[in-house]
Formats: sequence, C-alpha cells, structure tokens
Amino acid sequence: MEALDSVRQQIFTDYELIVVDDGSTDGTEIAILEMLNIGKSEHKLKYLCQENAGPGAARNFGARNAKGEYLAFLDSDDLWFPWTLEVCHQVIMKSKFPSIVSAKLVEFSQKVELGAISKGGVEFESFADYFQSAAGGLYVGAGMLFIKKLCFEESRGFTEKKINLEDHDLVLKCGNSPGFAAITSPATLAWRRHQGSLTKIDKKSIEGSNFIIRQEKQGNYPGGNARKKQRIQIICSHIRAVSMGALASGHSKAGWNLYFKCFLWNMLLMRWKYVFGFPIKALSH
Repeated sequence: MEALDSVRQQIFTDYELIVVDDGSTDGTEIAILEMLNIGKSEHKLKYLCQENAGPGAARNFGARNAKGEYLAFLDSDDLWFPWTLEVCHQVIMKSKFPSIVSAKLVEFSQKVELGAISKGGVEFESFADYFQSAAGGLYVGAGMLFIKKLCFEESRGFTEKKINLEDHDLVLKCGNSPGFAAITSPATLAWRRHQGSLTKIDKKSIEGSNFIIRQEKQGNYPGGNARKKQRIQIICSHIRAVSMGALASGHSKAGWNLYFKCFLWNMLLMRWKYVFGFPIKALSH
C-alpha cells in the first residue's frame, strides 16, 4: 500500500486515483476495500479488477476508465514524492501542454534511503518531440511517463503482449507527437531496485527487444525515413543494454541474436565500443 499512500500524500490534489488489480493473490482487494470503508482516501478512488493479463493490459484498462487530460502510471512497488504531481503540473504549464513529460527517477532499496531527498527548484529540458531527444539517451519507463490521454489513445496504448519493454514501444509510437519535457530536478519517481535487477535479463526482456526491432523494421513507428536515425538511436540504446545483460544472465544465444539484428544500425551510429566490445565480452563468457 506504500505506492497508494504516496499518491494520497500529493500536494497537488486535482487528480483521480485508479487501482487496477491484475489478478493478484496478495489481498489487494481486501486492503483497498478496507481503505475505502475507513475513509482513508480523500479522493474518489476507483478499484478495477481483471484476470491476470500483464502490465500492458492492466494499464490500458485503467486508462480507458480515466477522465483526466493526462495519464500517469505507478507500479505497486514504486513511490511518488509528495511534490511529484505539483512539479509535473508546473512543467506541463511552462511547456505549453506537451504530449509527454518524463519524471526524474531515483533508485532505492529501502524507503529510509529517500529521507535525504528534498524538492528544491524545478528544472526541465524541452524538445519539439521525444524523437528530438534521441541523442541525449533519455530513458522513459512506464513509471516515469506522464502522457496526454489523447496521445495515448491515438497510439492505441500499450501492447498487451506479455513482454517487457512495452513502455518503450509506447513512447516510440508517440515519438513525433508534439512536445516532450524531461524533468531534471527534483526527483519525482522513486524506483525500487530489487536484488539482481540491474543485470538479470529474462525471457520477457528478450522478447520485448525483438518486438521493438520488428516494429521498426516493419515501419510501424512514426516519422518515416526523416526520423529513422533518431528512432534507431533510441532503440539501440535499449537493445545494447538487453543484449549485454543477456550475456550476464546466461542467454548468450539471445544476446548474439540481438547484436546481429542491430549490427548495421550500430555501425551507422558509430557505436564502436559496442560493435567491437560485445563479441569480446561474449567470447569471454
């Protein structure tokens, strides 16, 4: 319930809270009902339940029931700071209502680690669209994402395949939607780091990487040839991390497969450290 508490503690209060229970067996429904019965929630809380269908389907279900102009997504083990929505609102107003706003992420293992983080001044970078930020390697995961509902709907939302990187696929589908702002200060999302999460690559991450590569090669992302270099800069930054992680996780065949699929792209981008470094790393395993 820590994630819900972090939402309810927001300074900015013009929001609706939708909880999607994706077929959980951890007592989520009972806890939510108890919260409503004892009047803890100061805002209208909508509780939705579905059979387990994966994160993409759960987020889409919540989005379909949302009434606001912007959507934000918070996983059950991550946290917002009390100023998160207030900062995001300021950035939206100053950036003239961009299609996408990206949160400033910090990692933590224990909640006590967050005690030293304070709000400070609000700073952000603005771009014509997400693709324009490609050279900066800006990562926009689902928990970091604040997106116009109209943009979300036009992109048809998250893929409902049970894969990872579904959030990166969504942002790529919205890559040329007008306006992208990346918050650089203060921290607005606390992402819980689990043991081994930085290096462990599982089957869903590999499948998600192949899905994104296939989407690009089939021309399913916007921008045409004019924006191709920017798209592959973004895609390759994700694939490089997954392919190297695959080696560390014992999936060397899958790592090599991703390497070869993006080889020409990385050559075009002159990512020599990866082009020559991956084979050396792979052969040393």
